[in-house]
Amino acid sequence: MSVTDLRQALLQALYDHPGAHATTELMELAGGVAEDWKENDVKHALDGLADANLVRWEARGDHAWVLTARGQDQLTSSRR
Repeated sequence: MSVTDLRQALLQALYDHPGAHATTELMELAGGVAEDWKENDVKHALDGLADANLVRWEARGDHAWVLTARGQDQLTSSRR
C-alpha cells in the first residue's frame, strides 16, 4: 500500500464518519488500507493532506485537535 492509498482512505473515512476521534479510530475506519501502517505514519499522512489543503488542523486545548476536511463543516478528530 502506498502513502497515497493511505491518504485517500483516511480522507474518505473522515468524509464517511464525521466526528471520528483519535488517530487509532481513523485507522480502523480506513479499513484494511491503514492496518499495515503505524499510528505515527497515519499522523504524517494526515499532515500531508493538510499540506495539500485538503484538511486543516485546529488546536483545541492541550491535546485535542479538530480536523476539518474541505467541504465539511464539522469533522473532528483528536490528535495525540
